[in-house]
Amino acid sequence: MSFSVPIQLAPESKEGEIKGEYDLVIIGAGPAGCSAGLYAGRFLLNTLIIYEKLGGMIADAWEVDNYPGFQKVSGTELSMKLFEHAKSYGIDALLGVVEKIRKAEDLFSISTKGMEIKAKCVIIATGEKRRKLGVPGEDELLGKGVSYCAICDAPL
Repeated sequence: MSFSVPIQLAPESKEGEIKGEYDLVIIGAGPAGCSAGLYAGRFLLNTLIIYEKLGGMIADAWEVDNYPGFQKVSGTELSMKLFEHAKSYGIDALLGVVEKIRKAEDLFSISTKGMEIKAKCVIIATGEKRRKLGVPGEDELLGKGVSYCAICDAPL
């Protein structure tokens, strides 16, 4: 399946309006999901991002100092900027959990709690979840000696 659409800016979408059918549904709103949403919006694809947690693992980073365009930024702030940039191209967003994806003839059927959404294409950009060590004090000491690294090329 391919799309041929002129490149131009899409109009701003209205918050809270979730349609029943989309050209593209993206599952996940981390850097990959937001990047996919940004480009889909630029190509005027009717796009929805469904996400459980905004930003993915990068949102948990205390400080990101190696992302192009930002000398230092918190993971939460970077996540918001990526999401807002994608949304600026008129895509829709839904906070929720995808329970099931089925292929029905020429469309995908995406089930969330209480909602059924159809899409021509689906991008799964759910990322990964960190595995905890399971040692006493791990949660309480997060950021105070216990660190997880999203991109390990700098000191923790």
